Amino acid sequence: MAFWNPAEIVGEHPYPLAASLYSEIVLKRSWNVGITQLGYTDIKEKLYVSILGRIYINVNNAFLSLLPQCLPITLKKRLVKTYVKRLENDPSLHDKVEFEIIPNCFNFSFDTEFSKNDYSEYSSEELQRVKQSIQDQTIAILRKWREYIKTAQQICEREIPELQKNYSDLSSQEKIRIALDLFTNCSNTDIPHFAAAARMTFISRSILLSLKREHLLTKQEYLSIVSSITTFAPVSQKIKSILGDRGHLRTGTYDITQLPYAKNRVIGDNPVRVKALKSSIISKKLMVKIEEIVQKYQLTVTATEFLDFLITVSSKREYFKFLFTRQISFGLELLADAGKEWGIERNDLAFLTINDLRKITSLPADEIYAYVEKRVAVLKRKRLFHKLFSFPDCLFSKKDYEIVPIFASKPNFITNKKIASPIVVLTNKNKVIANTLLKGKIVLVESTDPGFDWIFEQQIVGLVTKYGGVGSHMAIRCNEYGIPAALGCGSVLYDQLINAKSILLDCERKTVFPMLH
Repeated sequence: MAFWNPAEIVGEHPYPLAASLYSEIVLKRSWNVGITQLGYTDIKEKLYVSILGRIYINVNNAFLSLLPQCLPITLKKRLVKTYVKRLENDPSLHDKVEFEIIPNCFNFSFDTEFSKNDYSEYSSEELQRVKQSIQDQTIAILRKWREYIKTAQQICEREIPELQKNYSDLSSQEKIRIALDLFTNCSNTDIPHFAAAARMTFISRSILLSLKREHLLTKQEYLSIVSSITTFAPVSQKIKSILGDRGHLRTGTYDITQLPYAKNRVIGDNPVRVKALKSSIISKKLMVKIEEIVQKYQLTVTATEFLDFLITVSSKREYFKFLFTRQISFGLELLADAGKEWGIERNDLAFLTINDLRKITSLPADEIYAYVEKRVAVLKRKRLFHKLFSFPDCLFSKKDYEIVPIFASKPNFITNKKIASPIVVLTNKNKVIANTLLKGKIVLVESTDPGFDWIFEQQIVGLVTKYGGVGSHMAIRCNEYGIPAALGCGSVLYDQLINAKSILLDCERKTVFPMLH
């Protein structure tokens, strides 16, 4: 479902609160604000469509947003139609559109990737203009990324709210107001900068893969660079003193039913340790080779600057993710505290929406409980009704509502390792996680976010997910730890794997299947 995949982040049938938070503070506007600062198209429209409780990405807007702002709008609209047609012809690419369908940054396989689409209706001058615009934009990002990140960090640190105050004496409505302010601050400040850093991380990943694909680097040289990439960004003492450490992480960033690490006894007693992982040393020979590549392709940056971009932007993405997830988590905990005053549990609060929270701040105190009770009951019934329907990952026409097509997905394989092992299936339910032993197992989970980082402390030997892309947080983490993974297997394959006792995961051959006993 293209980038910002809601199924990966909040699930196919999210609680109303998680769905409304993700839609409002990310997909409504912030997702695009960040990347426009890098020269991408400003479309001033939301990215999502909600259908019976399931959030879909509007791929027309997604494709348009990934084109350079400088191109004529008429040309961009024609390009979007071309890319949508390609997706219709091969829906299995829905979670790989940035890599397989729309050329959105320059890399060393650019001409090959560009030719995957049918451009027969375009003039050679138009195609050259598109190519040159993309290349110029990428080179501008390579030259200015450090300045952008520095400014973004200064802005975010200046706007960080004080989260260590004692809010226990505040009324429930005051707590809700503060939570709403935190969500707004995320949407206006942290998430746009995270979106920009995530886009730059994608560009880094795309360039790295093309260096290997075009044999500009050997397999070992490629791995030496990849192993130098870390997902954990250094956090300054100033940030730690204001935001605390990583106790805010939860298995489901927008899900109030999940406890943060700090309140989860099982995970909290064995917290994720930020390892100083051993990075490969970039040899002088490799540096000389990179310098030759940079000069040959006229990238107008030094080899050191180029390599620094490839290695560093991932940690910057995690830095901004750290900032915004901390605020969301704290806002959810303020809501949970307010719920205690109303006598309402987390599992019921999950059925409110962000608009309900706004409504609550203006109600007389003695009317809040009745309002919440009524809304929870209504939205529970509504969600049960929505879950009766099954929709495909992509909707192209009204016919897809009547006869649901099943699209096979192509997993994204991480590392070149092969492993055969028993499996453990995780869910977002803490009680399932708490009683599960993971050592020596291949872990299967529908979707993951930083809240699942604790699994890397459990000596797992592999990871398989239903949703997830090659540029995702878990993809980088698995590369970092050298853990073989198949991410984004899709419903058909994933449902087969979770019913097996053991599976064979062969990343070299790009296969994963149940083992017969």
